[in-house]
Amino acid sequence: MAPQTPTESCLAAPGVMIELDGVANQEHTPLTLVAEEASLTALLETDPENVDLLQRLCTVLGEQGKPIPMELEERTIFGHLRREPERTDLRNRLDVIQHRLGKLPQERENLMRLADLQERDYKPTNLYVQITNHCNLRCAMCGHRTAIKDNAFMDRALFNRVLDEAEVSEVNNLFFAAAFGETLLHPDAFEYMAEAARRGFKVTVATNGNYLTQAQIERLAQANLYCIQYSFFGYDALSYEKTYIRGKFAEASENLRLLKAAMVRAGTATELMVNGINLRADPEGTRKTRELLASMGIEDHEIRLSLPNNFGGVISPGNRQKSIAAKSYKDVDELPLQLCPQLMWTPGIMVDGRMTACGCLDNNGSLAIGNIQDSTIGEMRHGERYNRMVEAFLSGDLSEFPICKRCDVPYGRSNERPA
Repeated sequence: MAPQTPTESCLAAPGVMIELDGVANQEHTPLTLVAEEASLTALLETDPENVDLLQRLCTVLGEQGKPIPMELEERTIFGHLRREPERTDLRNRLDVIQHRLGKLPQERENLMRLADLQERDYKPTNLYVQITNHCNLRCAMCGHRTAIKDNAFMDRALFNRVLDEAEVSEVNNLFFAAAFGETLLHPDAFEYMAEAARRGFKVTVATNGNYLTQAQIERLAQANLYCIQYSFFGYDALSYEKTYIRGKFAEASENLRLLKAAMVRAGTATELMVNGINLRADPEGTRKTRELLASMGIEDHEIRLSLPNNFGGVISPGNRQKSIAAKSYKDVDELPLQLCPQLMWTPGIMVDGRMTACGCLDNNGSLAIGNIQDSTIGEMRHGERYNRMVEAFLSGDLSEFPICKRCDVPYGRSNERPA
C-alpha cells in the first residue's frame, strides 16, 4: 500500500497535528532532520507504542517533505486516541487509513466503499468498451460458453456517443476490453483507440496477439496508448494451447517478442503488461513462463501471472465453496463479502450499446442497467436497477443476480491471485 503524502495525513495537517511542547516551532536543517529521523526510528524499535515518538517521527517526515506511511499514521492515531478517545477527527481519519489498508470490519468497509462511490456521484473511474464480440480464441479461463457471439462490430456513431458520455462522467481509464471479444479484430480499432487517446483518456487495449501482422505490431507499438495488455501463459505449445484454445504458441510467442522489440525501437511511454492465467495453479508452469518471457526481453514489472477467478461461476477452478455453490481458488467460505469493486468502478458498454454493471465478467448483458443510446451513464448509474445491485451486496442477498451470487471476485479484501 502506498504511503500518504504529508498533505494527505491528518498528522501533518495544520490545526490537526498534535505537536510536542517545545519542539514544533524549532527550526531544523535538512541534516539535523535526517539525523533525528534515524534516532527516532531506533528509539521506536525498543518503545514501539510511544505516541510522542511516533508523532515526532510523523512531524519530522512531514518537515522533510517525505510521505508518512499509513501504518505509521495508524499507530500514531491509536496512541492519540488512547489519550483522547473523544477525538472524532482522529477516529474518522483512522477509518480512512484502515479502509486503505484493508483492515476495517466488513460492514464498516462496505460503508466506506459506498462513501467513495457517493463522493464521485456514482461516476465510474474506468469504462470497458466492447467494440466487437468476435473472438478468435475460446480460452479455458473465459466464460465464453455464456457469451453472445454474433460477430458484431460497434459503429462509429455509437462509439463517439460512448466517448462523449465518458467525458461527461469524468472517466479516467478507457479499456478496449470486455468479458468477450478481441478488440483488434474490429476493422476500425486503431482509429477508435487513437480518437480516445486524443480526447485525453488513458487507453488500455487487451489482445491475445495470435493473428497480428508485422504492420499491426508496429502500429500498436506507436499508438501512444497508456497500456497494452498481452494475454499469454505457457512455455511451449502444449502448456500454452491447453489454456488459449484455438491459439498457436508459435505465433503468440513470436508476436509478443516482436511487439516488445517494436516498443523499444519506438521509445514509447506505453506500458506493456503480459497478463497470464495459470489455470491449474502449477508453480513450475509459472517459473518456466517467466523464464521464457525474460528471454524475449520482457521485464519483471511487465509480467503479471495470476490464478483465474471463476468468471461468475461459469468456470470451475480450485475447490468447491458452499457459500457460492461454485469452485474457486479463493477460500470464499472463510472470506467476507465486499461491495464489489467491479460493480463500483468498472462498468462496460457492450457492442449494442447496453451498459453492464460489470464490464469484466458480464458477457451477455445479464447485468445490463440500460442502453447508452437512450440514457446517460449518470442516469443508468443512479437508476433503480443499479441501486438494487448495490443494496444486494450491502445486504448479502445476491439471489436476484445469479452471476454475482456465484462469483468469487467480491470476497476478501483483494482480488489479486498471484500464480
